[in-house]
Amino acid sequence: MTGTDTPIFEFVSAGARPSAEWTGFFGQVTDAQGNPIPDVLLIVWYADGVTASPIVKTGADGSYEIRLADKALAGVWSIQVLTDDMQAASKLQSFRTDENTETGIQNIQVLWQKVR
Repeated sequence: MTGTDTPIFEFVSAGARPSAEWTGFFGQVTDAQGNPIPDVLLIVWYADGVTASPIVKTGADGSYEIRLADKALAGVWSIQVLTDDMQAASKLQSFRTDENTETGIQNIQVLWQKVR
């Protein structure tokens, strides 16, 4: 788990919502004009740098979903875009989830944009 000083993709925004059904990340990757980019690699790390998810690819519409658990799960996670050769293509973005399914955070939407 490392970031990069010369990101290809930058974090645009994030949102969150509670869920009793699953914990994880979803969102979209776009180019500088807002067009979706398919086949972009993403991964989630535990706070200690161990992988928390398999590597996923964005779909044809640039969207992705990474499910960490099929329940509410507390933790600190870092999500990152990768290059095709599995190197850091973005800085790490870290988020905290909790187990409160009424007002907590389990589903985190993260949007990314290609900058170079």
